[in-house]
This record gives sequence, structure tokens and C-alpha cells, in this order.
Amino acid sequence: MNDITLNTANATLARKGKITLKANVLPSDATNKKVTWITSNKKVATVNAKGVVTGVGGGTCVVTARAKDGGFVARATITVTPIYETAIKLNKTSVRLAKGKAFQLKPTFTPKTTDFKTATYISDNPNIARVDAKGKITAGQTPGTATITAISANGKIAYCKVTVLP
Repeated sequence: MNDITLNTANATLARKGKITLKANVLPSDATNKKVTWITSNKKVATVNAKGVVTGVGGGTCVVTARAKDGGFVARATITVTPIYETAIKLNKTSVRLAKGKAFQLKPTFTPKTTDFKTATYISDNPNIARVDAKGKITAGQTPGTATITAISANGKIAYCKVTVLP
């Protein structure tokens, strides 16, 4: 029987983690046991010519070994665990704006290597200060204070107090 098998069908790695996949080409007396390695998503994991798989970013991909003789294939599903953010910080914790003026919030995340670098923004009083999906605050026509809340993908929170001047 002609076939190819791998030493594992599924593996989970951390980002930058490595695993070596080994291909077993059958029959045992096959004249060419060389294989080529392919990943379905290089943003999740890479694979080199020796079957060493390296985690790149959170997600799942399939690594395929293809026998050079006969074209037989074997596949392994690789899951790379993402690096979650542990904190979010904004470029300002308070800002004073004249009516109608705007300010752009910029979040930073800890660790810097996190796979999640987005935030959702909410104003507790949109009549005083609105905030768009990208963190741009626009002062309304009503003076007062509002709090903008930034929520990271992992549920971490940061605040910016906005004072709209009379």
C-alpha cells in the first residue's frame, strides 16, 4: 500500500512555539521518501523543509506533507494559541475640549506582543462628548463632563474623562 502518515494529526502551540512533524512514507521500501511541506496560513504557522512548524499568530491552519513520489498527502491541524492583552492604556486619561472640537484617543496594549490590538469605545454621555469606533472624541454643544470607556478584546478597560468647556 502506498501512503503517507504524520506523527500527529493535531497540535497546539504558543506563538513562537515549535513542533517537528515527521512524515512516514509507505511502502517502507519506497525509492523516494522526500516530502514537501505547505501551510494553509503563514499568519498562523510556518513550516520549513524539515517539517518544523513555528507558531506565528493566534488561529488554526493545516500543514500538509506531500510525497514527492506518488503525490500522496497527509495533514495536521495546527492551533496556535493567541497572546491576550493583560492591560489597555490610553494616550490621555483626561482632556478638555471646546464645543465641536475633536481629540483622537490612541490605545496601547500590554504586552506589546498581543494578538489583540483593538478597542471598543463608549461615551457615558454622548450629548457632551461622542466617540467613534476608532476612538475619535468629538465635543458636543453641551458643556460638562463625560467619560469615555475603552474596552479591549479581552475585556480590559481604560477611561478618559472629557470636559467640554462652556
